[in-house]
Amino acid sequence: MPPHFHIGVSTCLKRVIIASVLLLMLVPEAIADHSPTHSRWDILIVEGDIPIEELEVTEEGEVAILVMVDNSNTISITIRLDYIVPHNADFTGPAEVTVQGTSIDYFEVILSGIDVDNSTGEMDGIFEVEGTVTSRQGLPISVPGDSDADDVLVTIPVVELNETESEIAGSDSTPGPGFMISVVSLFVAAQLTSGRGLQSRERGLGDCQ
Repeated sequence: MPPHFHIGVSTCLKRVIIASVLLLMLVPEAIADHSPTHSRWDILIVEGDIPIEELEVTEEGEVAILVMVDNSNTISITIRLDYIVPHNADFTGPAEVTVQGTSIDYFEVILSGIDVDNSTGEMDGIFEVEGTVTSRQGLPISVPGDSDADDVLVTIPVVELNETESEIAGSDSTPGPGFMISVVSLFVAAQLTSGRGLQSRERGLGDCQ
C-alpha cells in the first residue's frame, strides 16, 4: 500500500474525530433537556424569595403557602403537583404548572378550616409539595421520575384566654364544699337570731304580767 494512502487515511480519521467532538459540543441544549434523567429545576416553599421552615396558622384557621419553581433549563417544563396537607385542612392549589425556560414562577396554596381551638389535637404538622416533570417544551416525557419536593412545618398557635374568659372557664356550676358550709352557717346564724328574738319577746310578756 503506498505511503501516501496511509497518510490520507490517518488525516481522514483525525478529521472525523475532530468533527465528532465539535458536533457533541454544539448539540442544542434542548436535546439534552429531553433526557428523562435531566434535572435543573427546584421547587421551594418561600417567603419572598427566601426559603422558610415554619408557618403559623391564623386565628381564622387559615395559612397561605407561597411556592417557588426555579427552572434553569432553557426550555419550558410542565410539572404535576402533589400535596400532603396537615391538620385535616381544606386546601386550594394548582394541579400542575408550566414554567418557561430560565425563569422563576410562583403559585400559592391556601389551607383553611383548621380547628385552632382544638387544644387536644396535634399543634404541629408537615405540609409537603412534590413536583414531577411530565413534559418538556410541550413534549411528554417517556419515563417519569424527574421530581423535587419541599416541606414546611405548619403550627397552630396556643390561644391564651383573657382574665374574664379564665374566670368563666374556671367557674363551676356545681356549688363547692365552701359554698355549702357558708349556706349552713348562714342558716344556723339565722336560727340562733330568731331564737334569741323569741326568748326576748317571752321575757317581755312575762314582765308585763
